[in-house]
Amino acid sequence: ATYRGSWRGSPKTRKLLKEGKYEEAAKEFLNNDEYREASKPKSGKRGVALRMEEVAKAIKNEKEQKELEETRRANQ
Repeated sequence: ATYRGSWRGSPKTRKLLKEGKYEEAAKEFLNNDEYREASKPKSGKRGVALRMEEVAKAIKNEKEQKELEETRRANQ
């Protein structure tokens, strides 16, 4: 999942994902000027912040999904 091209602007997020460090990658994804600006009260961009938070949540959940898939394959 890519939001507004944020992947290109975050090589550290991509690196952390490749290393399987999903929790850290989610935090790094939100370490973003656009997110900080959109999170400010009265920014008028709360929707941007919410969508980016959803992407971060999906990144965090990726580890669990991979573990479930591995368990299912092992039990087949």
